[in-house]
Amino acid sequence: MLDQLRIELFQQTIALVKQRFEKGERNLLPAIFEVLKQNDVNLVKATMNHEYGQSFLENVFKSYREAIRPTLKQKITYLTDNQFDYYYSYVSNGIIGVILAWIDKGMYQETDVLEKIIVEMIFQSEKQLAYEVKKLARLSNRK
Repeated sequence: MLDQLRIELFQQTIALVKQRFEKGERNLLPAIFEVLKQNDVNLVKATMNHEYGQSFLENVFKSYREAIRPTLKQKITYLTDNQFDYYYSYVSNGIIGVILAWIDKGMYQETDVLEKIIVEMIFQSEKQLAYEVKKLARLSNRK
C-alpha cells in the first residue's frame, strides 16, 4: 500500500510540475508542496521517510535538470556544464533537506514562507555563482 501511494505521489508531482513548467513556471517548490499537502500528514510521513523521501525528491529534481539547464546558462554567461551540474546538485539537495525537515515537523509551517526563504537563498547563490564564474572566466582568458 505504501509503495502504491509513493508511486501516486510521484506521478502527481511530476504531472503538476510538468503542467506548470509548460506554462513557464520554473519553480518546482509550489507543485511539490501542493501535492504533499493534499494528503494526510501521517501518510506523507510514512511514505516519505528519510530514505524514500530523499530518493523521491531527487528523482523529481533529476527529471527537470535538463529543462532548467538552458535557462540558467542563459542567465550566467560563462557557466559551464560541469559548473551547472555542481550548482544544481547543491541547490536541489538543499531544497530536499528543507522539504524533508518540513515533513518531519508535521507539515505545519506555511509553505509560502518556506518558498520565499528558499527562493531568496537560490537568488543569492545564483548571484554569487555568476560572480565566481565570471571571475574564473577572466582568469582563464589571461592565461
